[in-house]
Amino acid sequence: MPMLRKLTRVAALAAASWSFAAAAQPSFVPVFTDNFPDPHVILHNGEFIAYSTNDRPNLPMLRSKDLVHWSRVTDASGKPIDGMPRLGAWAKTGFTWAPEVMKVGNQWLLYYTAAHRSRNVQCIGVAAAASPTGPFVDTSSRPMVCQFDIGGTIDASPFRDADGKLYLYYKNDGNRVRQDTMLWGHEMSPDGLTVIGQPAALAKNDKKWEMNLVEAPFMVRAPRGYQLFYSAAFFGWSETQRLSNYATGYAQCAGPLGPCTDAPENPISTASRTARRAASAALVIPRSSRPDSATSSRSTPGRRPAAAGKTGTSATSTLRPYSGRMGSRRSGRASARTGRLRGEPNPLQRADGSDRSGSRAERGASKAPEKK
Repeated sequence: MPMLRKLTRVAALAAASWSFAAAAQPSFVPVFTDNFPDPHVILHNGEFIAYSTNDRPNLPMLRSKDLVHWSRVTDASGKPIDGMPRLGAWAKTGFTWAPEVMKVGNQWLLYYTAAHRSRNVQCIGVAAAASPTGPFVDTSSRPMVCQFDIGGTIDASPFRDADGKLYLYYKNDGNRVRQDTMLWGHEMSPDGLTVIGQPAALAKNDKKWEMNLVEAPFMVRAPRGYQLFYSAAFFGWSETQRLSNYATGYAQCAGPLGPCTDAPENPISTASRTARRAASAALVIPRSSRPDSATSSRSTPGRRPAAAGKTGTSATSTLRPYSGRMGSRRSGRASARTGRLRGEPNPLQRADGSDRSGSRAERGASKAPEKK
């Protein structure tokens, strides 16, 4: 989600260098080419740590010193570590999406989406660890949040306000069950492990450009007040389209729990607009001023970048086209986690927020099973 704010873009899973000299050169160049969808990046003790949607491990992790050269987080023997070896008792393996990590007190908290073990929905859970590389443990027998009657709950995004209060933003998965999709805000307990009170509905899929779907809420406290950024429309594209209709918008909010009003200039970024900016070599990566020194980004309209991958992959490597669906998200959801990746230019525009320890990054190409 590209937007102007006091924040950082995750260059980690973006192009570190761009070439516009030759038309054949893609405008997006991955810095890691293995499967690593939905990357979320934090900065801890001078090192960047990235987390992704499951691809064999429940919680794959990478590390980097410079956001360009990445390697798997491994144990002493060189074996990649699963940051959350065991899910909460309520969840079943194979569908662990969109991890976001925040430090609360002396603990690192992982907010994640997973498939419910006994209900045909997805829900949000929280797991805790003493280290940002885990092991994260969810001790609860129930999800943290699950809106069973309106399709389930996905896209957890924690936010710490200036007064220290914690909030969780999420989406009900209404498009999964032919209902409206809405974005919600919910206050959390001081320890970040539970929600308190009732959720507040902040935005709805009621604009034409949103194509009946909103998702990926991301709250920011900016000089103009609270702004809720989100993605909308269908992430995919047909064989006759060069770019998808996926786009970014925002709502101006009176407080962390609203009320919120959609910006009249929405959408503020679309795939075609981003591609034009890339063609003119205009890429701006604002610096983050978040107190926890985290780096993060959100969904990108249009093409998904090749996900993070092999250790030390150069930013000047070429895109490798994939074929077929690569859904790490459910079908029909306007998420950049799913879709078809081709060896065409991949526009990059993202958004990240403030006062939290990072946000889910752009949803990279995934080979994980498509969610239904």
